[in-house]
Amino acid sequence: MKKFIVALSIVFACAFTLCAAPENWLTDYDAAVKLAQKEKKTLLVLFTGSDWCPGCIALNKNALSKPEFMEFAKKHLVLVYMDSPRRAPQSAKERAEVAKLSRKLDPGPYIPATVIVSSDGRILGRIVGAYPADEYIKKIQAVIK
Repeated sequence: MKKFIVALSIVFACAFTLCAAPENWLTDYDAAVKLAQKEKKTLLVLFTGSDWCPGCIALNKNALSKPEFMEFAKKHLVLVYMDSPRRAPQSAKERAEVAKLSRKLDPGPYIPATVIVSSDGRILGRIVGAYPADEYIKKIQAVIK
C-alpha cells in the first residue's frame, strides 16, 4: 500500500509539473503579440496536451527543453503555450483562452501543433508532430524565412 501511495504521488506530481507553462513561455496571446512587436520577433504558438499526449511529451523532452532550442527561441521567438491537459486542473479562463486561440489560429486536429505567427498577426505556417531539437529548429526556420 505504501508503494502504491508513493507511486500515485509521483504520477500526480508529474502531471501537475507538466501542465504548468514552461519557463520563458507566455500563456497570454495578446501580451505575447505586444512583446513580439516590441522585440521584432516571430510568435511560436504551441498547442499541446502536456499530461496525456505522447507526442507532446516527446516534443517537450526532445526539443523544447533542450538548450539549443531555448537559445534559438531567445534570439528569434516569443513563445506561447496553449495547453489542454486532461488530468491537471485548468481554470475556465485558461480553457477559454485555448479554445479562442484555437479558433483564431486553426492549428488543425492533431497535437502537438505549432503555429508560427508574424508579429503583425499573419499565420506563416504550421508544424505538426514531435521532432528532435535540431529538426524542430530547422522546420521553424523554414517557416520564418
